[in-house]
Amino acid sequence: MGCSLSHESCPPSPGPSIAATAMRDTPKSRIAPGRHRPAIVLPQRALKVAHGTGNSSCCLSSGIREIIEVSIRDRLKRDISLRAVLLALVAIGAVPPLIFSGILLQRYAISERSRDTIQLEESAKAVARAIDSEFAAVASVLATLASLPALNASDLGLFEYRLRTVAEKTARQFELADASGRILIDTAVPRGGGASKLMVDGVVPAVDTRRPYITSVQRDSDSGNLYARVIIPVTAAGNVTWTLHAIVEPADFARVLAQPGVPKDWIVSIVDQNGTQFVRSHRNDQFSGRPLVPELAEPVKAGRNGTLRTVTLEGIPALATVADAPLSAWAVAIELPEETLQQPLREQLNYLVLLGATLVSIALLLGFLAARYLVGSMRRLGMLAHAVGSGNVVDPPASAVSEVRQLGGALSEVSHKLHDRSQELAQLNATLEQQVSRRTAELSDANAKLVAEMARRQESEAQLRHMQRLEAIGQLTGGIAHDFNNMLAVIISSLNLVQRRLARGNHEIGEFIDSAMQGADRAANLTKRLLAFSRQQALSPEPIEANRLLVGMEDILRRSLPENIAVETVLSGGLWRTYADVHALENVLINLAVNARDAMPGGGKLTIETANADLDASQDASQAIAADEVAPGQYVLITVTDNGQGMPPDVVDRAFDPFFTTKPTGQGTGLGLSQVYGFIKQSKGYVRIVSGPGSGTAVRLYLPRYLGKSDAAGDADPAAAATPVPGARDTIMVVEDDAAVRRLAVQMIQELNYTAIEADSGQSALKVLAKSDDIKLVITDVVMPGMNGRALADEIARRWPHLKVIFTTGYTRDAIVHDGVLDPGVQVIAKPFTLEALSAKIAAVLQD
Repeated sequence: MGCSLSHESCPPSPGPSIAATAMRDTPKSRIAPGRHRPAIVLPQRALKVAHGTGNSSCCLSSGIREIIEVSIRDRLKRDISLRAVLLALVAIGAVPPLIFSGILLQRYAISERSRDTIQLEESAKAVARAIDSEFAAVASVLATLASLPALNASDLGLFEYRLRTVAEKTARQFELADASGRILIDTAVPRGGGASKLMVDGVVPAVDTRRPYITSVQRDSDSGNLYARVIIPVTAAGNVTWTLHAIVEPADFARVLAQPGVPKDWIVSIVDQNGTQFVRSHRNDQFSGRPLVPELAEPVKAGRNGTLRTVTLEGIPALATVADAPLSAWAVAIELPEETLQQPLREQLNYLVLLGATLVSIALLLGFLAARYLVGSMRRLGMLAHAVGSGNVVDPPASAVSEVRQLGGALSEVSHKLHDRSQELAQLNATLEQQVSRRTAELSDANAKLVAEMARRQESEAQLRHMQRLEAIGQLTGGIAHDFNNMLAVIISSLNLVQRRLARGNHEIGEFIDSAMQGADRAANLTKRLLAFSRQQALSPEPIEANRLLVGMEDILRRSLPENIAVETVLSGGLWRTYADVHALENVLINLAVNARDAMPGGGKLTIETANADLDASQDASQAIAADEVAPGQYVLITVTDNGQGMPPDVVDRAFDPFFTTKPTGQGTGLGLSQVYGFIKQSKGYVRIVSGPGSGTAVRLYLPRYLGKSDAAGDADPAAAATPVPGARDTIMVVEDDAAVRRLAVQMIQELNYTAIEADSGQSALKVLAKSDDIKLVITDVVMPGMNGRALADEIARRWPHLKVIFTTGYTRDAIVHDGVLDPGVQVIAKPFTLEALSAKIAAVLQD
């Protein structure tokens, strides 16, 4: 009855299995700690007996078979032949010499190319000098003829005789023409046969410059041969009377083409000033009279020398050079075919390839022989290791390789120590529990030290954060003190001058009053900006349609900017509504427009765009979301972009810091962008600056999407209810604990033609209200000792519900403002306020 390899139950076993007994009886079968037990291969007969002895034998046989199969599969995946490794190392060792040889070959190619280029340019210059020499010789002959007395005496008969004699001796054609270019004598025409009456090209330049002139290449209409003229003017009494001509033919330059140092496989072309070939060393009959290829003709026409790659008229790639002959204005072009240029390099490359292949083959052969010897030694070591794993004692092998001898000796030593180590293992197991307890105690001590170190680090970090806060507070208070001292200096100085003038009876004090008011306004604006940055300003948010707001602000923005700055609004369709303070948002946009104006002193373009934005999917605010600076969700995005100077990264990092500015002294407070930051943060939004030097600046304002119902009242004009009622005699109570402020407030109310009653505390106000029924309005400070303004308003609402209350405060927090937003129905006028603002607020509240 057999047993499968599954975990199903087998019949109970009457005794220990044969496999188990064999394993128990094997001498020295224990393995030292850290070593793997070698796989045990049981004969098929033993497996059959084990199957028949019970469940334990069956499961043991299944486990052994699985271990053997897994071991074989793993070894097939991991095995790499030592011979292959050694051969790979030999091949890798041959790579650096081959790379070095390649580098040498590359340097040799560069050197050869440089040498060929220099030789090409020097040869071209030599040929150019030979061209000038040839033309100079012809011009010398013409100069000699021009000096003959017969020509000076206008004895043309005698001069013709002399001219024909020279023509016969030099085998060259000469011509005599008058100053207009009409040929009078032509040695190519028999004497008495009459000279050509044609006008000669090139006479005019020679006559104008009174210097020898060489014409371009011309072709004879009868013979089709190419020629060129050397023309010199003949002067008498300061005027050009005659011109002498010498005909130059291609054969005259045979000696020039045979310059020493110019190989015969180089293509040499002598060309005129237009790049037309006069004579050519290769295939002259086919290409003479034709222009050079455009790459070479262009430097010839420009009178430049140079070396470049081109394709010859035969269609052969070549390295070419052009050299100008300065005296004649002609030039020479020499083309060196790439085939000729590459021939030495190919020969060196073939040699190096053959040498490298030979050396690599020898190295591989030697590596193969060494690998075969080492593989044999490793096989013997493997047999020794297998014997050690079986518990046998082995002797060290004999080998010429010292490492093999050392490893064999180590295996022999291990085989003797295995039995002893098994005893030591038993003792270690007995003491293991004690060691674990000791280590656990050490870990507990280390954990306690770690906790103490973490506490010290947290304390250090807290001290560092405290120091950073102190530094920020110091910068903020320093900026506030500086700006407020400047404004107080204006106010105090102006009022001092007013006092002095009034004391002298001088009533011309309007200028100083205006200066004091301007200083006070600046101080009030500074306070508002500080509150905006600290997110303590009182906001009156309402649903806003940003597109409609921007359309209504276009005129204001255009008036705030010079004419050289264009304003463009890009309004997104289907834009969501947002929830914010309209006036504060308008101030933010105007503030950003002014900053953009300062960044574009030479003019530019200001673009304001709107869009819907989802910060869940936007990379723009991923870091801010991760830092809990803004909540993910849907926002209305307003982007203000200019194409001005831009800001470097260090300035962008500090742009929102209060009193930080890059403008010159006196041109900025450093609170503009900090006010923007405070408003956006107070409105539960997010702001980001994207800028770089020379790439302009984009300020992105993210305001939360408003999901409430539409509020028609939000579209009304807020100034419509601010019209004061002239001549009203209503009674108004002023509650203020500061006597100076209370006195001025009473006087301002009386100036507005109202009746004023004052109280210095909340309790006093309640007593007055209890005795008077004429009071229509209470104007109270918020922060007062005892009963504050909020508590007073609550008591008034409870006892006199018809009575209206206006809060006046320079700083609101918690009493009437929560999370930066005014409580519903609360009316506030911020200190300091002007008479006009107070009048508008009183009229609006009384008419409500």
